[in-house]
Amino acid sequence: MPHEIILSQGPDSWLATFTDPAIKEALGTDTLPCAFTNQAPGERVLCEIQKLNPTATVSLATAGGAR
Repeated sequence: MPHEIILSQGPDSWLATFTDPAIKEALGTDTLPCAFTNQAPGERVLCEIQKLNPTATVSLATAGGAR
């Protein structure tokens, strides 16, 4: 089953939360900032992150933080 990347807006930038346990093991966190400010449209962030992670399922979080 492919790992998931869930995109959400943080205080200053878009954030990516990974379900792959190797990310948390290697970096000590499952959530990392993306190179997109909050001014970037969600669909653009989704498209670019999908291009960079073709084997993962990438989605946008809802306003409450869940998918």
